Amino acid sequence: MQRAMATIGQIKAASAMTSVKMAMGARISPPMQAPTVDPTGAFYRLARTYLRPQAELADRFSKLAKQWEDDTAFTSALDEIVIHQDYQEIIGMGPQALPFVLRRVKADPARWFWALRAIVGHDVAAGARDADTAADLWIAWGRDNGYLSYS
Repeated sequence: MQRAMATIGQIKAASAMTSVKMAMGARISPPMQAPTVDPTGAFYRLARTYLRPQAELADRFSKLAKQWEDDTAFTSALDEIVIHQDYQEIIGMGPQALPFVLRRVKADPARWFWALRAIVGHDVAAGARDADTAADLWIAWGRDNGYLSYS
């Protein structure tokens, strides 16, 4: 019982101190509330979108890339190739798409440089004299940054 009285006394003292601080013009922050866990909230939607399992990402990338390649196989206009919805979705996958894009660079480098620059934010192969050299530079960058293995 005495312990409870001490606690009540401490609360009264703290309350009195808060009143004094408020009278002196100090700002008192409201008590912090514990965050609520909402599995349908924005954080969880983002996590489900951007933190997908590798197998799911690989499948999504493959489907998008195949459709894009089929739709643009006979197109030579760069703007039509890079503005294609599936290509834009691959870019929208962000850094998680890099391992898949970098593997495709080996087979058909020129069509993937735009996506690489868009995802990474700069051109790793700036100044390369040809597509093969640029592909080699991108692949080396991918290995050095952990997007590709050295095997």
